[in-house]
Amino acid sequence: MLPVPEEAAAYVVESSAVIVARADTMVRTDTAIVRGEVSVVPRGAALDVTISAFVVHMGGATVSLPQPARALGRFDRHGAIAFQGAALDDCASPTAAAVEFTRDLWVRPPSRVQVGDAWTDSASLTLCRDGVPLQSTIVREYRVMTVDSAAQFLTIVRRTRATLTGSGALRGDTVSVSGRGTGEATLRLSIRSGWLVDGTGTSQLRLEAAGRNRVQSVEQQLRFSFSPTTHR
Repeated sequence: MLPVPEEAAAYVVESSAVIVARADTMVRTDTAIVRGEVSVVPRGAALDVTISAFVVHMGGATVSLPQPARALGRFDRHGAIAFQGAALDDCASPTAAAVEFTRDLWVRPPSRVQVGDAWTDSASLTLCRDGVPLQSTIVREYRVMTVDSAAQFLTIVRRTRATLTGSGALRGDTVSVSGRGTGEATLRLSIRSGWLVDGTGTSQLRLEAAGRNRVQSVEQQLRFSFSPTTHR
């Protein structure tokens, strides 16, 4: 039986994305590198999450949190985590982006699992892209691939599907946005603590913004990883 996490944990989360934007005959390619430092303390059925650092490097510019961000997360009936906290209703805020950046860390598996077992979770949330709010639906499918009894780890493969829709103003034009994304990750879960220990993954996202005068598209190829900052 897997334990419910009762001790604190801390992680470093990193991602690197290549983003290709197309509009008319213009093509622009950017690289976004993000690094976050995250700690979590269980509070009964809730997770008290603090992002002590969150830095984004893109297009020669650097954006970081002016101060640590904090949010309280609870798993909903769909198995995904929902956050509450200051500034989270503003999807364009750095705090909201920092909290969302931690989503890959929070998994609630069944209490009993063995090799071959599978489960899913899903979430509906609001994200921002270039100031346009997008409603996203995410479905994640998990499967246990190996159990290392000596090291006390489960190895899990997770596959993700996402759809996004929204509308707003983009560079002076009123646009309707739609998109789809997929991803795959390999995760290790501690049998002793119930926390994810580390993981790596990739994802692909394509967005299309249809305006009054033109259609713009964005393609993103992302790699991410996370690892503990302290031994557990």
